[in-house]
Amino acid sequence: MAGVVRRRYLGGAAAALGGLLAAACGEPSVRYVGQPQAGPAGPAGPQGPQGQAGAQGARGAQGAAGAAAKAPVTLDFQHRWNGPAREPIIDEAIARFEEVNPGIIVKMSMNLSRGEGTDGGVPIGKILAAIAAGTPPDSFMIHARAAIDFAQRNALTWLDDFMKKDGRSLDELYFPAVFPYIQFDGKTFALPQTASGDNPYTFYNKKLLSDKGVDPNSLNTWQGLLDSAKTLTDRQGDSFKQIGFRYPGTGFETWHTANGGQLLSADGRKVLFNDELGREALTYMTESVKQVYGSWPNLDAYVKANEVEISAPVDSLFANGKLAISMSGPWYWVSVPPLAPNLDMGAMRMPRNATNGKSKQTTLAQSVWTWAMGAGLKNPDEAWLLQRWMSQDEGHRHLMTSMGRATMYKPVVTDKAYYDANPGWDLVLETIQNATPLPISKGWSPVIKGIGDMATPVLEGKKGVSEVLEEAARTGQAAVDKAYSDAES
Repeated sequence: MAGVVRRRYLGGAAAALGGLLAAACGEPSVRYVGQPQAGPAGPAGPQGPQGQAGAQGARGAQGAAGAAAKAPVTLDFQHRWNGPAREPIIDEAIARFEEVNPGIIVKMSMNLSRGEGTDGGVPIGKILAAIAAGTPPDSFMIHARAAIDFAQRNALTWLDDFMKKDGRSLDELYFPAVFPYIQFDGKTFALPQTASGDNPYTFYNKKLLSDKGVDPNSLNTWQGLLDSAKTLTDRQGDSFKQIGFRYPGTGFETWHTANGGQLLSADGRKVLFNDELGREALTYMTESVKQVYGSWPNLDAYVKANEVEISAPVDSLFANGKLAISMSGPWYWVSVPPLAPNLDMGAMRMPRNATNGKSKQTTLAQSVWTWAMGAGLKNPDEAWLLQRWMSQDEGHRHLMTSMGRATMYKPVVTDKAYYDANPGWDLVLETIQNATPLPISKGWSPVIKGIGDMATPVLEGKKGVSEVLEEAARTGQAAVDKAYSDAES
């Protein structure tokens, strides 16, 4: 049976969303402007969820009528939402599932490990062994980069027939950036939980920009951001009284993607960032430091002298009015106000390079957490009810809104609870809608590490842009080749 319910189901969802968001890390059916309207009440009654997900939960309960008439079925459900804030939330979701599906018992377990054979804390080897032994989990949590390996081994139950039977269309229900992470050879092997590509944003202090006559719309381009950073930086002797923007701001992978570049080939086997677009992106990231602050040591000294430790994922310089523009994630909308209640904050999407026609305002969607069903299930129809509950229906809404996590599932991510907790939620949806998906690659982890190390030697004057790009591409390609060779041997 599911664990003991420790909180009233969905009670104060908006309040929970606001408290947990800081701790989280062109479709006509999506509302991007104004407040979403609540739909008909879901099956949970007065305390239950509202809107489309609630209505789908009701349909899930009706669809389970046949299962309820059978002998009780026990399903193996595995997740890794650990921690005192998250475990009660998933306990509640499963308890509610059992309530509306009385013929199904859920055996829930925390599948979290460390060390070799794991991915994101999930014991990949252990799950594969269980599937091979004929005891597959009915629904389990797995990162998309690992799930695609399962799909290639035919170790998962394909979901398209279930979706078709329920009359549900992936194209209508999900943001397009997610499809590379849940489909293989045109077939769907998993359904996403969390969102991808929902950051960064360019946050700005409205008063500081107004005092200097800077138009916030200028932050939509690389050139406008650079000019604004110069205008907003106040020198004070050999240091600064205030700085405009803390270049490089975000990682090369995001700047390169916004510049129209491709990090990997479509099959994930070739690194492609050592090109003109890559050189342009890394040059902008590093040369902007020199243009605004004279040198990297000048900026670094100011940061070290003024930065203070705070218990929130926020740049303390921005919170304390010493930094006018800060590039970060959606948690800023919730984390900044308690630290700086008088800071009037605005936000823009990732800027584009106005001199490059290929550049656009986009973010990089790198991957997502998913729910998948093991291959060879004894009770696939009942397992699908649980899979759908946690991926689309009432359980998914409860899990995501209570944790303050965005989702790629449109009927939930447009829920009123998000708007109540985050005044910038329209911008979040617009960002997710326009995210650029990264092809899945077995060797991505060492590639992104090498990418993350590129800017420092350039900023320190030890190496040039072309040199570090060539080195990162060479070592990254070697890592990708080895990863595929090991997997195929």
